[in-house]
This record gives sequence, structure tokens and C-alpha cells, in this order.
Amino acid sequence: MFVDETFCTSLEYGLPPTAGWGLGVDRLTMFLTDSNNIKEILFFPAMKPEQQKRKDAEEEKEDEKKP
Repeated sequence: MFVDETFCTSLEYGLPPTAGWGLGVDRLTMFLTDSNNIKEILFFPAMKPEQQKRKDAEEEKEDEKKP
């Protein structure tokens, strides 16, 4: 794996001192259930389907045209 030394150096200068380790519940559940995709774990959709987005955008345009 490639290590970007200039990026690491910039982090040393730009970030305040930090400590600790963070792990989200979703990632922990992925690890415990041996899942390969986070979509298998999440109970809610991360994004609307494309068709729904288009429909919502069209409805917004129609609402804007109404006085």
C-alpha cells in the first residue's frame, strides 16, 4: 500500500493532537456478522432511488410555478 508522506506531514501540522479510536455501530455489526456490504446492515436507505429523486424534482418545479 502506498503511503503519502506529504499528506501525513500536512496532517501533523494541521490537526490538533488526538487520541482514541472510533468504531461505529454499523461497522461493528458488519464485522460481527461477516457482511461485505454496509447496505445489508443499515435499516434505512442511504439514498433515494433515482426515479424518486426525479419525481420529487418535478413536483418541486410544479410547486414553484403555482402562485
